[in-house]
Amino acid sequence: PARGRFMITGMDPHRQQRQFVVHHCLGRGGYGEVYRATMVSPGGLRSDVAVKLLRVDVGSLDDAVRRLRDEGRMLGLLRHPGILRVHDLAVLDGRVGLVTEYVEGQDLSALFDLHDRIPTRCLVEAAAVVADVLDVAWSRASDNGRPMHLVHRDIKPSNIRIGVHGEVKVLDFGIARSASEQVDREARTGTGSTVGSLAYMAPERFTRAPAAPAADVFGLGCVLYEGLSGRRLFVDAVPVDMFRLAAEPVAYLAHLEEALAELPNELDAELADLLRRMLAHAAGQRPTASEVRLACDALAERLPGPPLRKWVRDREWPRASTIPGFLDGRTITEGTVSTEAYAVPIVDDRSSETFRMDLPPGVITSDTASEAAVASAGRPWLTGFALVLGALAVALVAWFAWGMRTPPAPAPAPAPAPVPIPAPVEPAPATPVEPAPVQPEPAPVKPVPAKPPPAPQPVPVVEPAPVEPVEPVPPEPVRFGVVRVEPASVRVELRGEGGSHPAGSVPSGSGYELYADFGQGMKPMGRYVDIVPDLVVTVRCNVLRYTCDVDR
Repeated sequence: PARGRFMITGMDPHRQQRQFVVHHCLGRGGYGEVYRATMVSPGGLRSDVAVKLLRVDVGSLDDAVRRLRDEGRMLGLLRHPGILRVHDLAVLDGRVGLVTEYVEGQDLSALFDLHDRIPTRCLVEAAAVVADVLDVAWSRASDNGRPMHLVHRDIKPSNIRIGVHGEVKVLDFGIARSASEQVDREARTGTGSTVGSLAYMAPERFTRAPAAPAADVFGLGCVLYEGLSGRRLFVDAVPVDMFRLAAEPVAYLAHLEEALAELPNELDAELADLLRRMLAHAAGQRPTASEVRLACDALAERLPGPPLRKWVRDREWPRASTIPGFLDGRTITEGTVSTEAYAVPIVDDRSSETFRMDLPPGVITSDTASEAAVASAGRPWLTGFALVLGALAVALVAWFAWGMRTPPAPAPAPAPAPVPIPAPVEPAPATPVEPAPVQPEPAPVKPVPAKPPPAPQPVPVVEPAPVEPVEPVPPEPVRFGVVRVEPASVRVELRGEGGSHPAGSVPSGSGYELYADFGQGMKPMGRYVDIVPDLVVTVRCNVLRYTCDVDR
């Protein structure tokens, strides 16, 4: 190609190039930036688009470019109204990018955070569309006529977009994996690690189980739970806790029951039952994506509240948030490079980058794939699969490495410093000593007779004063307070000077040390409790983190 121009393999070098009128930057991550732009075709047609530009040179065969191709190819094959429409790959200012439709609106994570939370009926309608997308991704035929068997692997609120016209879009298929390898990918995936968002990953994702659609159903169940309860199913999740819940179904069930108890009392019983089945520990006990779609469609028909299309029409939508970008306000012809393009460094903001989580040998063998995938909207939801697992993965690897490390060999002892040898000293000649004169023996001393001791005097006897009898003071009656435990499945003891007492009626006193048993024996919780007569103390335990706090 001519100097200053780049081509993507398969692009016709003789065709007229498109122009992109860049409006503003929507988000930035470790992979690059996402811009909102107007694409002008050679024939003058204009389209509102989102452009995800990678931080790589088009001339390289970097894996990020191959993954971007894979994502565009998969989105093109799926062809579903619930999936972003892909226009093409393009080269802008020397950087390769994926051009997709732009959907004005907000993702579910934003709608969960606002005071005007998305209504239950609208959320169920959106879940039906997402479930249909997952079903199509699994069953849609690929180029060879066989089912694609695609698993999204990162279903979470920030990857579900609600448009101002009622559209529901599933975003970021960048780390999707074909369970049967029916989709040809340029980016090769590895083993020994996994990718995704920790708080939305199914238990089997932490085992040797291959990618399967039941894991996406679980992720959708986590999204539904968060929208209905106002909190995540796994709050402050860390890898060690998630591994434990994956390996211990009983502990997971206790955590799930505790979480489901926080759902609104007025929640529809059938919806609560569907949610419970979607969040089952065993993948085989969850409904299929097709069954979830049918159930959500039926529920949406009879749930109270406005339908999704009416709610989005009546809602006041905020303006899309933006951040400063180097290409803001520029008009760029596809395939050209400006002279100052490389003079300005690209900000390396990895706060929303998707990381692979390296796992210990023998634990995970599912594939890894890309960093963040394309995004197209108003908040920094565009920054891809925000796993935020980099630091967590390092902590997990360090945890395993600590147990397996070999202590360093002791350093050799330093050689002793040479000791100076003193020169021999000649002894001085001895001086003769005169003998001392002999003294005569003393004369004997005559003994002096001793005086006899005085006669003993009689000692007067003193009679003791009579002691008045003291009546014993009766002990105060023991009074009790009440200790209540949430959840009741956790055994709790209060230990003090008077002994150990289980939850229930506990003798009043101060300085009781709190112990709890999460199935592995009583452990101190580092909390001290004062029991006041006739008052109730509530001990709230977190079975996910093995902690207990005390409320009054």
